[in-house]
Amino acid sequence: MLKANADLVSVDHISGVVSGPSLPSVVAFVRRNWLRVILFVAGTVAISIVYLLTEPPTYTAQGVVSAEVRRPTQFELTPSGDDGGSEPMYLQSQLEVLRSDSVLLAVVRKLGLADDGSFFSQQRSLFDSIKGFIKGIPAIFTSQDEIPPTKEQMELGAVAVMRNDLVVQRVPLTNVLTITFSSRRADLTSDVVNSVIEAYIQDQMSFRLSSATLASNWLQSRVHELREQAKKAAQDVQAYKEENGIVDTERGLVSSQQVEQLTTQVVSAISQAAETKARFDGVREILKDGSISTMTESAYNNEGIARLRTEYLEAKKVEASLIGRVNNDHPTMTALRERMASIQSAINDEFKRIAESLESEHAIAVRRERELRSSLASVVQDAATLNKAMVPARELEATAETYKALYEAFLRRSAELLQQQSFPGTQVRILSPATMPTSPSGPKAPLIILGAVAFGTILGLGAGFTRERMANALRTQSDVRAYLGLQIIGILPRVRTSRMKEQWSLIKNSPRSRFAEQLGALAVLLLSPQEVSRRKVIGVTSAVPREGKTTLAATLAMSLSLAGYKVLLVDGDFRSSIDGPFGLNKDATTLADILTTSNRPLKVASAAGGAFDIIPAGSPTDHINSCALLSSEQMCNLIDKCRDVYDFTILDLPAQLPVADARAVAHVVDDYILVVEWDRTNRNAVRRAVDLLQEVGGSIIGCVFNKVDERAYYREEGLIGRGGYDRAFKPQGIRLKG
Repeated sequence: MLKANADLVSVDHISGVVSGPSLPSVVAFVRRNWLRVILFVAGTVAISIVYLLTEPPTYTAQGVVSAEVRRPTQFELTPSGDDGGSEPMYLQSQLEVLRSDSVLLAVVRKLGLADDGSFFSQQRSLFDSIKGFIKGIPAIFTSQDEIPPTKEQMELGAVAVMRNDLVVQRVPLTNVLTITFSSRRADLTSDVVNSVIEAYIQDQMSFRLSSATLASNWLQSRVHELREQAKKAAQDVQAYKEENGIVDTERGLVSSQQVEQLTTQVVSAISQAAETKARFDGVREILKDGSISTMTESAYNNEGIARLRTEYLEAKKVEASLIGRVNNDHPTMTALRERMASIQSAINDEFKRIAESLESEHAIAVRRERELRSSLASVVQDAATLNKAMVPARELEATAETYKALYEAFLRRSAELLQQQSFPGTQVRILSPATMPTSPSGPKAPLIILGAVAFGTILGLGAGFTRERMANALRTQSDVRAYLGLQIIGILPRVRTSRMKEQWSLIKNSPRSRFAEQLGALAVLLLSPQEVSRRKVIGVTSAVPREGKTTLAATLAMSLSLAGYKVLLVDGDFRSSIDGPFGLNKDATTLADILTTSNRPLKVASAAGGAFDIIPAGSPTDHINSCALLSSEQMCNLIDKCRDVYDFTILDLPAQLPVADARAVAHVVDDYILVVEWDRTNRNAVRRAVDLLQEVGGSIIGCVFNKVDERAYYREEGLIGRGGYDRAFKPQGIRLKG
């Protein structure tokens, strides 16, 4: 038989391994819940259709503006607040401004929406009416008199209604803002959007104008303060200079100029003194030597000396020309020598006069140098004193210059703000004004239907998942293998009759029915050659009562008897006797009689028209424990006798969890068959029942699903269908449920 994972997450309790969802398990889950999904989808689609039929059309208008971020220059004051320090933050703040009460209230007042009753009571859908009715329920039970709203309350209510239908968004990575408004009135949408844009621009201009006015007033007061501070700083500088005798000109301090001039004069005096001394020393050397040939060239600059020297040289030439022609005592030679001596004497006298003059000039130059040096030292000392005094003066001058620069900057900015007040501007530009829509924007039927289908699918799958998790029941073979470690050895469909005789008739007269076929398959398992010899005593039990174990035990006995085997059905449930359903005689020997009375002859009753024998349970006395009876030596002796007489002995045992009777006969039962009601019995209860049997050494052949809805079961197992076998297996006179 085909198999499929029934749960999205399966847990193998035998190995303790938790496995995640697999594709087959998901497919099986969808197949199990497809009908539920269809029902939920049909419901959500029906609701969406009702919504589409009752929802009035909605119209939407959109306007686009550009909110440019103003970038101020360096050192520029920005009283309007649009410094653009963080562009995303600035644009986000503009979105909030567009939705602010001040902007929307201006729109409400301009369009007169507070007095427009149609704005508050637009055409409403069925869902809006229901919602309004629910919200108005508390008012029905209150006895307070309704107070008419004021004008301000009406305006604020209109603002709230408008804000609910107004959407303001930023186009990503741009400075573009979109303003969208939806309404049941097409003519109102464009008017509201354009009015919002106009009010926003007006609000920006008003804000900039008011900010500029406040900044201008502050700047005016600041300019006045800076003017006074700059004036006082300049006066402090002047007073300090006058107090310390600091005279400053365009060329600098007077003391510095004096030092510069005296330094130049001292250098000149030193040079003049050196020059006169050199000339005096040269003349003195000439006077000391007395020779005209040693005269320095500077002597030629004197006209008298130059003339006398020329005369002397001419006389010298004449003497040289006469030396070879006349004697030294010749009158001409004598007169010539006297004249030359006279010239020499005149030259010496002139040099003496020059020497005296140079000596006087040198003395004057030295005295002047000395005086200039003294004056320079005095001026330098005074300049050093003034330089020390100039340190505070420079600080005062720097303060005065700072106040002056601030005063000029604030004065310039004040003039700019005055211009802004005269011509206020804004960085908002309308890119696309809103136009009246010609077609409705909603409701969007395809999208709503698609969403309803998706939502219904999710609800259906969620409901199926919740149901399976909450039910926690066994539904497929994979469930049994994962949670119990057992095999499914039979699947009994649910039948509409609970009468035992009709079920026997179903097996006998409709052998091709699904019920009979499944019992036949179970009988085939018990009749396999390798199993017949050891499976003599079969115990049928369940985890909890009312799972159909008695029905299985009786119908299995009937099926084996029809196969030609001698079968004994022993009722081991003292709390629920099968006397009534089988129509047994009251004098038939019961199991309680056999186990409580020694040496009592065994007298069994026949059932199903003599098809098999049966020993009913009977009722033991109150002071005898049923568990003790089933585990007694008499029970062992009874089972040994049954093994000799019958091919199969089937024990109908109580449920596992309420009592321990089924485990008390584990020493005489060859194998157990565990009956599980399909999609009902808690898997943890079944798991506990298996553990209890295995603790006492019980051998379990497998599980039998009882009361199975075949269509649902095969759908869960992933089987498409059984073709014509449904009609072939359908019994006559008995209806199979499902």
